[in-house]
Amino acid sequence: MTEIYRFISEHKNDDLSKLAFSFAKNKEINLPFVLQQISGYQKIKKKIPSWYEIENLRFPLKLSLEQCSSEITAKYKREILRGDSLLDLTGGFGIDCAFLSTTFSKVDYVEVQPELCEIAKHNFEQLCLSNIQVYNEDAVEFLQKCASYDCIYLDPARRSDKGQKLVFLSDCQPNVLEILELLLLKSKEILIKLSPIIDLSVLKKSFSSKLSEIHVVAVDNECKEVLVRITSKDSTELKIKTVNIDEKRQLRQIFQFSETEKEESVATFASDIGRYLYEPNVAILKSGAFQLISEKFDVKKLHIHTHLYTSDKLQADFPGRIFEVEKSFLFSKNELKENLKDVTKANISVRNFPETPESLHKRLKIKDGGEVYIFACTAMEKKMLIKTKKILL
Repeated sequence: MTEIYRFISEHKNDDLSKLAFSFAKNKEINLPFVLQQISGYQKIKKKIPSWYEIENLRFPLKLSLEQCSSEITAKYKREILRGDSLLDLTGGFGIDCAFLSTTFSKVDYVEVQPELCEIAKHNFEQLCLSNIQVYNEDAVEFLQKCASYDCIYLDPARRSDKGQKLVFLSDCQPNVLEILELLLLKSKEILIKLSPIIDLSVLKKSFSSKLSEIHVVAVDNECKEVLVRITSKDSTELKIKTVNIDEKRQLRQIFQFSETEKEESVATFASDIGRYLYEPNVAILKSGAFQLISEKFDVKKLHIHTHLYTSDKLQADFPGRIFEVEKSFLFSKNELKENLKDVTKANISVRNFPETPESLHKRLKIKDGGEVYIFACTAMEKKMLIKTKKILL
């Protein structure tokens, strides 16, 4: 086996098709196994970079990373949960379990698929995570007979038997709504990972007063997951935290607030376009805090249905992208001709506007890309274009 893993390590950056062809007749190599492992390493290279450097890891036949957490989101969860004992009821490939285990003395990993259990046990050993115990059991059956834990973590399966994506809580396995009382009997704190496209408004109704926190997690301005924190004690105030992690620059945009703050906030609306334009990150947009960010960051909203903001004074800590306005003008033939005559290349975005970026590129005869950013939007009840340049802070 040592020779096989040495071979895998030496070839893990190779093209799989060429590798399969080159060693097709070599009877000394278990080629299907080798190709499976090399494919696994290639899939985790970007998503779990620290694991890529570990030799002798094993990967399942079909490693789908779509629902799996990335290293960066797994590390974020590690900041939320802490204690002595943790139960991961939906172990899977073990990414979250592995990273969460570094903040707990004892961790129990539960997974119904035998292959994944064997792989996880092997990988935990390679990662020197001796505090994790692996159980090949059904999640609900294990929960019914187990002792109590400081924290329980779940990442319910969000795919049907036919491979269709599932969004509703009641469709996922295990159904956390059905076992919520049992979960709370076994732990005072539950963290559940949900689909990034789940409707946040249904979470309060689904979990009632037991819902303590909602975390909307984005990486490089792409919403990756929604986390809900459930506690055994009734929560007096729901807290919502949005985080957008810039992976390359290792920076975070964090904005947190209470549900009451969001409901009671009032936006200020612009009467003209100021010197700066602000575009909230996707985590903010997902949270629906459209009025609150106007109030908190002293920026004016362009329109009730246009989630862009403006100010004359730079608000450098705004959670999103910031642009300096060069020109703003009406969406009319004469105005377009006059104000865009020197623009041959630009990034075009639309907000509350009747056309798509593609149709505007074609209409304006402007290629995509470059350093110019044009926002087509409804502002002050008018169809407008705002020509800007991006500010890097």
